[in-house]
Amino acid sequence: GFTLDIPLTDGIRFFATPTVTHRSRIFFELPNNPLISQDAVTLVNARAGLAFGDRFEVAAWVRNATNEDYLLDAGNTGGSFGIPTFIPAEPRFYGASVTARF
Repeated sequence: GFTLDIPLTDGIRFFATPTVTHRSRIFFELPNNPLISQDAVTLVNARAGLAFGDRFEVAAWVRNATNEDYLLDAGNTGGSFGIPTFIPAEPRFYGASVTARF
């Protein structure tokens, strides 16, 4: 990832922080059991907006922009009984925020 911070006027600046993470394989338990693992996962996230001085900002953000289908966790207690549990991660999630600092 990287961060852009570009002044537009004396009191207004544009900022953006896109990030990309890639994991070639995810193991959920020790030892690294391939039966309870996840294939490659690439996640794209971003946050961008306008800052008005040091006190106010308006931003939009997105997590998992490509709507990657992947697991957050697997195995857990069910794995001890031969029935591993699988917990899906969040799908694409987006929103906006307004910040005021006093």
